[in-house]
Amino acid sequence: MKERFDAAAVALRKGDWQQARHLALDLIPEMPSNAALHFIAGAAALELRQLPSAIECLSRAADLDPNRADYLAQLSRALVAARANKEALAVAEKAWVLSPQV
Repeated sequence: MKERFDAAAVALRKGDWQQARHLALDLIPEMPSNAALHFIAGAAALELRQLPSAIECLSRAADLDPNRADYLAQLSRALVAARANKEALAVAEKAWVLSPQV
């Protein structure tokens, strides 16, 4: 399982959005409470412009690990892309409180 998780993370870092999303979504049923997997799937979906999926996955990542400002920042980006500006601002404010340099 760790190898598949690492492969998803590497694919995300390399910009292989399809592969990152595919690997993360395959692992989520086995590790449903792993916030990083939801983040990988959501960040990749955002890059692929799959906004409903991005928002769903990034929201789940932020719910599972609410102290990760980077998860909240990506969720805010997805909400802006979906033109949910009021919600995006609220999420961005939470991210900023957690980590003003994000």
